[in-house]
Amino acid sequence: KTITPRRITILGGAGAGKSRLAREVGAALGLPVIHLDRLVYAPGWRRRDMACVRADLEQSLEATGWVVDGIYRETSPLVLPRADLVIWLDQPAWLRLWRSWRKTRVRRNAPRADRPDGCDERFGWRYALAILRFGTFSPTLGARLEDMAGQPVLRLRGDRAITDWLERARFK
Repeated sequence: KTITPRRITILGGAGAGKSRLAREVGAALGLPVIHLDRLVYAPGWRRRDMACVRADLEQSLEATGWVVDGIYRETSPLVLPRADLVIWLDQPAWLRLWRSWRKTRVRRNAPRADRPDGCDERFGWRYALAILRFGTFSPTLGARLEDMAGQPVLRLRGDRAITDWLERARFK
């Protein structure tokens, strides 16, 4: 008998497809999606006080099921140990960079559930460097995540692996 996870966290770098996958899985399972960017940032991309972020997140995590989109060092100790399933989306840096550019340029004014209110998106060198510096999976990162989560991390490499996993999981 297969047990469907009810507390799922989706990790990876900017442009990896976390928000999209979180929305798909949340809709398929009837679970609320928690976009961490919306909790962490106030208008103008100002970081909120982490004590307030953690309190808001704690309240959201009390639900019997959820899908968390994103990863922050300060929130990982709250989310990872509670998750039934931890997924890392491992996408090539060039693809993450292109998707992030597209998201901030082509879809700039389009409303999105994962973007904090009052936060205009811009693409520049600082953002590009941040994308390139974060998002690559390594054995060290995998071990740290597994240690915090207390379980193996499902690493999905590329869009095809994500699609295949969704089909096998029958979330669609």
